This record gives sequence, structure tokens and C-alpha cells, in this order.
Amino acid sequence: MITKRNCSLFFVLFCFLVCVPNIIAGWFGPDNFEECIQINQKKSSSKLAARAIHLACTKKFTEKTEIEYANCIIEHVGNTASDLGVRAIVEACANIYISGKDKKYSKCILRNMPGIEVDMAARSIAISCRNE
Repeated sequence: MITKRNCSLFFVLFCFLVCVPNIIAGWFGPDNFEECIQINQKKSSSKLAARAIHLACTKKFTEKTEIEYANCIIEHVGNTASDLGVRAIVEACANIYISGKDKKYSKCILRNMPGIEVDMAARSIAISCRNE
């Protein structure tokens, strides 16, 4: 039998199940590759330590990282006719989602390279992004 008390208990239980996971999300370590790098790089005192942390974070979040990398390529390559442009986009996605290096340049490439039709234009964009 449904009573007012049962409805109240159900509501409280529902709120608890919906809200608590969002509240404690970051309590037990990083939730993604970027967080893992950001949190742990602060602790590294050398380039070797930084590389080891990067490798560990990559292994920890590999599947998700590979999916994001693939989605990046699918999203940005689309109607890009220039082979140089396509290679630049694939490299930029790898830099952002796999290697984690040169993100500023890579984000510039992803903003400006999609849809480029000729290699000369792709080369100009790459130079422009490098100088940004």
C-alpha cells in the first residue's frame, strides 16, 4: 500500500542515489586522463617523473582516451580534402588525447584546419598556429 510516508522515503532515496555520485566524483582519484595528468604533474620533480606519470595516466585511461582520439578524428577530418590538412588533424588529435603535448598548437589546428581543400592553405594554417 502506498502511503505518504513511503512516498517520502522513496523521494529521499531517489535524491540520495542521484546526488551523491556527483558530489563524491573526485574523492577517490582523477576521473579522466586530463585530471590524472593535472593532479599528478604537480608532484613530479623531474622530466623523467613527468614522463612516468604521463605513461601511468595513459595506461589508466587508455580505452576512454582512444575513444576520444577516434571521435576527434571523426569530428574534424570530415570534408578536409588536403592530405596535409588531414595529417595535421590526426596529429593534433593524437597530441591532445594520446601524447598530451603541444596542446595550444593542436587546438589551433583543430579550430582552423577542418574543411581545407589544398595543401598550400593547410601549410599556411600550420605555420600560423605554430606562431600563435
